[in-house]
Amino acid sequence: MFGRTSADTQIGTLKRGWGKWHGHISVPGFEAMEVLIEIKRNEPLDPFVQAASVFSASFPEIKEQFAKDLYDLYSTYKKLDIQTGYCTDADFAEYPHVDSAANIWTALKPDYLRLGPPIHKYLGNSYLITNVAWPNPHYFQLFMQYCDDSFRAMHVEVVG
Repeated sequence: MFGRTSADTQIGTLKRGWGKWHGHISVPGFEAMEVLIEIKRNEPLDPFVQAASVFSASFPEIKEQFAKDLYDLYSTYKKLDIQTGYCTDADFAEYPHVDSAANIWTALKPDYLRLGPPIHKYLGNSYLITNVAWPNPHYFQLFMQYCDDSFRAMHVEVVG
């Protein structure tokens, strides 16, 4: 049924439309971001609301799990943009300076979290899309497995 809503004390009001539940969650250090729960209409919502709450509470640990892979990906694409002439060092000077995995999150902004059934056995059952602050617009997609009240990093890739 289109247009259903569900209220939760931890993540607020969720609205169902276009086959997904839509809501917002807060994560430490960033603005509230969208959460999409892609489940069948008759599937219980509560386990996914719990997962969103766990994600919010454990975001500092999730950031650490992904930091090295994100930095490696960021460095590779930055180098390619400079080598191909698409961007210059001067172009990157206008954006946050990222020189290690420890400060990769200065250039990333979480955009939305997707929760739902397994995507693929190697990609887990959830992902986070992050905006990357640099002259050549891209997103990083962080695949995770939610199980036993925790998230485990699975894979990172570039989108866009």
